[in-house]
Amino acid sequence: MEKHLKYTYLLLIILIFIFSLNPFMKKKASKNLTSNEYLLVNHILLTIVVILYALYLFYNKSCDPNCYKKMTPKQMLWASIAAVTSVIGALVFINLIQRE
Repeated sequence: MEKHLKYTYLLLIILIFIFSLNPFMKKKASKNLTSNEYLLVNHILLTIVVILYALYLFYNKSCDPNCYKKMTPKQMLWASIAAVTSVIGALVFINLIQRE
């Protein structure tokens, strides 16, 4: 098997593992919160992680802080719609896993 294909399979295994554990972790973490409260807590923590990752990328010159300028207005619109649907999906997902 070629090296590229092995790497692809490894990434798929990691992705499946994370997607399998994620609902369990969210259910445990959101036990005492409403779905809206957990969404806010989760997004605050996620924002901290993303900011740290962005700082790492900027520090190592792996990403330009103005990379969004490469996007067309139509791409920005699609990105905004994707962000909104991500939040809606997160709320629905949290509601589903909080059910007994």
